[in-house]
Amino acid sequence: MKAVARPQYVFTNVKLTDATVFTGLNLVGAETAVICCVMVKNLTPLNLANVVKKYAADSEFVAHMKSVKGLNFIYEAEPAEKAVQNDYFKTVMHTNLDPQDLTSFYAAVVGARLSEKLTVKNPFMVGADQVSLKVTYPKNKTSVQYEFRINDMSVKFSHASTSAE
Repeated sequence: MKAVARPQYVFTNVKLTDATVFTGLNLVGAETAVICCVMVKNLTPLNLANVVKKYAADSEFVAHMKSVKGLNFIYEAEPAEKAVQNDYFKTVMHTNLDPQDLTSFYAAVVGARLSEKLTVKNPFMVGADQVSLKVTYPKNKTSVQYEFRINDMSVKFSHASTSAE
């Protein structure tokens, strides 16, 4: 089986009004790996039905896209300029370019550029905002559940779990 879909998408809880840089976060114990960065330039949200129709030949991709719950907006993303890409991001992108590597990569993202470090403690600061990420893998479920807390606001979302996580 060959992967058909290799695009990058960002799911958000709000409609974007400005081009936005997103940093991927991978929670590892008390620390969070920083995977910087992708950028959304086209501010027109995508329609999920159109995305899955476009990549219908890649059933794994389609199933995963349909499994995302709790985030209402989808945008196509692209790698940020090389000057801000950190080593973790470069590793992910290198793997993504290898047609023999069929591993998908999914990460929670925050709408900020955090390229200065490879890890941050959880919680961490983004400007004046305190941000924390909680990731749970419910027993007997095939999903991954996330909760971002930004100051006093909570954003919860989930997606189907895969062996790539």
